[in-house]
Amino acid sequence: MRITRHNGRAGVNGVYNPKHNDRNFDIAASEHIDEIMAKKNVYYTWLDGLYTPELMDANEEKSRFVECERIAYGKRYTDHIIAQNERNEKTRHTERNRTVDDLLSNKKTCPEETIYQIGDMDESVPYEVLLSITVEFFEELEKRYGEYYHTLDWALHLDESTPHIHERHVFDCENQYGEICPQQEKALEKMGIPLLHPDKKPGRNNNRKMVFDFMCRELLMDICEEHKLEIERDPIYGGRKYREKMDHIIQSQKEKLSKLEVALQEKEDQIEEANSALNDKVEKLSDVEELLDEMADISYKKACEKVAQVATEKAKEETKKAAIDRVIKFKEWRIAPERKGTDKEKSLIKKILEQVEEKLKAIGDGVPAVIKKVLSEPAVAKVAKEEIKDAVRPSLSKRLSEKKDVVADNNQKNHEIQRTNLVTENSKPKKDNQSL
Repeated sequence: MRITRHNGRAGVNGVYNPKHNDRNFDIAASEHIDEIMAKKNVYYTWLDGLYTPELMDANEEKSRFVECERIAYGKRYTDHIIAQNERNEKTRHTERNRTVDDLLSNKKTCPEETIYQIGDMDESVPYEVLLSITVEFFEELEKRYGEYYHTLDWALHLDESTPHIHERHVFDCENQYGEICPQQEKALEKMGIPLLHPDKKPGRNNNRKMVFDFMCRELLMDICEEHKLEIERDPIYGGRKYREKMDHIIQSQKEKLSKLEVALQEKEDQIEEANSALNDKVEKLSDVEELLDEMADISYKKACEKVAQVATEKAKEETKKAAIDRVIKFKEWRIAPERKGTDKEKSLIKKILEQVEEKLKAIGDGVPAVIKKVLSEPAVAKVAKEEIKDAVRPSLSKRLSEKKDVVADNNQKNHEIQRTNLVTENSKPKKDNQSL
């Protein structure tokens, strides 16, 4: 008899939803689920322990898997989330802030789901045997690795074609700041799990999770044999039996999915780096007050120069015109024939008034300096600059906000295009890890 043990965090529709496991949906709409047998399913959560719908009191309520996982993450990782968000605030990268729900929906930090099955549709063990073996297995994992490996919930499904178990868990350990946070590879290192090839560089084909999964499979098979089950220890792919062929197909699709996820992650990392660079540029423009101070200072200086220039021209023209007109009129009146005085006296008066007229033509040359001096006084300049800032601030803030929205929208569109292009280039798996 063959053991099936599959791991996964996400499928084509995103991270796996625990609602499937505790039947938190309308099962009447699912043709492959037997509603009567669903009442005999066995459920476990870290919060409520072991229970079955059939044996529950009519007034008894149990927490849903989604709720239990959110509470578990909140209890274990809230300190880390708060501290990391504070560090993001200091580095002005608040777009990296996370919540408990963000950790639960991210394929790097969400719970890992494992499916357990002994046998297949043609031949399988009684569900009591499967339950006994897997519970013993879970307890042994908790005993060995409970500091870093935490079972959140599991469900034994008797309402489908073959009894099987969906179990969800999370790996965590302290980070460099002494905070507990979900991080699989680091936790496995703390658990003492070696690399597949210790003398080679860690990577997708050389990591501790591969070794841990092998150890789990060996432990599970040992427990099965202790229960007097004959287990096929060596996986055989491409054999004559259809079941083995399907195992091979599933394994092949898992490998394709793994390659796709790695490629997607590389693209996401590149996009995140580009977004970070763009956000840095936008954030530099986001200091509105600093920008307003600079704009107001430049605008006021330009305004003073313009005002002085315009005022000078206007002052010259008006002053000259009025003064010269008065001098000319006075000169004409004084040297008129009917006025008293000798020709010599009138000639002298005319000459003096003409000199005055020439002086008046040069009037106004000192006006710009006087105007600039008045406008440059600190008290006058401060009031004027504040008025400029008050007038400009709403428009500037709106334009900066719109610019940030445009950048964010472009980033999102680029991200979706990259993901769509990459998925199109790769063949999609025909069978996901949650299917049995």
